[in-house]
Amino acid sequence: GMAAVPAGRKKTRAKKSKIPPRDTLTEQQRKEIEEAFDILDTEGSGKIDQGDLHVALRALGFEPRKDEVKKLMSDNDKENTGTINKQQFVEIFRA
Repeated sequence: GMAAVPAGRKKTRAKKSKIPPRDTLTEQQRKEIEEAFDILDTEGSGKIDQGDLHVALRALGFEPRKDEVKKLMSDNDKENTGTINKQQFVEIFRA
């Protein structure tokens, strides 16, 4: 009866995941990214600015140049608010 166990586990895992298949992030990576965002979002506004984004990328092990950060910002900041929200922040890493 032991052989049935992994199959059962697989099924619940597939059901639990609401992430679209194109998403290459593991649950762990996603958590780290969201935590980095939360740390920088000191006011709890749900948004971070370009400076915060740069710090976040460095904290996650990237070495972005200022112009790269600026491009990421404008690519994701569709309303030109000078900030991005958590969803947009996570999207950066799904490319």
